[in-house]
Amino acid sequence: MQSPSLLITCQLLRVQQYVKNTFCFLPVFFAGKMTDGPAVLAAAVVFFAFCFTSSAIYIINDLRDLEEDRTHPVKKFRPLASGKISPGNALAFAMACMAAGCTIAYFFSGLVVLLVILAYICINLAYSFFAKKISIVDVTCIAAGFVLRVVGGSIVVSHATSPWLVLQTFLLCMALALGKRWDDLKLSKDGRLGTAVRPNLAGYSEHFITSAMNLFATISCVCYIIYSLSPQTQEHYRSEMVYLTSGWVILGVTRYLQLALVEHKSGSPTNIFLRDRFIYAVIAGWAIHLSVLLYWDKFRCLL
Repeated sequence: MQSPSLLITCQLLRVQQYVKNTFCFLPVFFAGKMTDGPAVLAAAVVFFAFCFTSSAIYIINDLRDLEEDRTHPVKKFRPLASGKISPGNALAFAMACMAAGCTIAYFFSGLVVLLVILAYICINLAYSFFAKKISIVDVTCIAAGFVLRVVGGSIVVSHATSPWLVLQTFLLCMALALGKRWDDLKLSKDGRLGTAVRPNLAGYSEHFITSAMNLFATISCVCYIIYSLSPQTQEHYRSEMVYLTSGWVILGVTRYLQLALVEHKSGSPTNIFLRDRFIYAVIAGWAIHLSVLLYWDKFRCLL
């Protein structure tokens, strides 16, 4: 077999999924340090460490699901499932990426960040080999990975992330992960999964998933509202109007629920955040709104 092309390699590494690793920058943003070069650079190092590590995990997961992916209506086009790259080459890529991620974390960010990366690896290996077959545990592993990204970013900028934001990250990602299970369940009921029916789907039903998604989405919004109303947050932002940014969060969560439960487009949350104009506008509005509160004095000094 010939060496894989750059496009196939990028598909194997799931480069488009690197957007998930931008969670590493959230502590920098909320700390008001996005204009601080060293802080942004430190978070960027963690970002790249997670990029390499997550690619390794994606490959290992694809190797584990190879036979199932070959009968999946979408996943059958992935490089491994379609035969565009051999399992041996894919495993070599995975080991190289994992080594690169750990090396970057240790030598450029320190032992504590390396431990965060190792925790991420352990959780996701557990997910790949057995946890994804257990309902509820599967989505919990996915959400925990996002929390670790936030923790990694917090460590390198020495910023104590608000417990409310950690909770919101976890709860929101639980809702997103359940959206993927909703998509799997719909495909299974429609007979479009072929033989690739996940064992964990036996623990889910449409009513359960919709109830759980609504629960996690609601609590995540409440967490953000409490965060925005806390005296510490208002002092940090030097404004009592931080709670107004909650409107963007509520709009974004509502739109996601609409996409998942009405339009049945929750199979890839990454594509939603990159391609849905409504979600994109809401995220942009939220970021600009918070940026004005956090960075206005610095922007004014530059004018």
